[in-house]
Amino acid sequence: MLLQKDYFKGHPLWKPLELELHKRRNKLDNQQLAQVVHSFGVTGNATKFFFNDLEETIIDSPIPIETPLLAKIMQGYSVVNLGSPVLYRHM
Repeated sequence: MLLQKDYFKGHPLWKPLELELHKRRNKLDNQQLAQVVHSFGVTGNATKFFFNDLEETIIDSPIPIETPLLAKIMQGYSVVNLGSPVLYRHM
């Protein structure tokens, strides 16, 4: 998907996917959460609202996030420049 990110930018698939993941965000495990942030970030298809909600989920998670997954999350946030200082400090 990363190689074809321009093809997927603005695709109608993203909005319903974002709405469904918004509902399930507190039930995602660390690997799923990292994959969601990375996928939406590198393709540039998430709204600021969605990334803010995922940020709260990451910060409030009682389970530590493994280093490779942290790198994936950081890449997703940094590509779209939507991470807050609180998120980066937490990581």
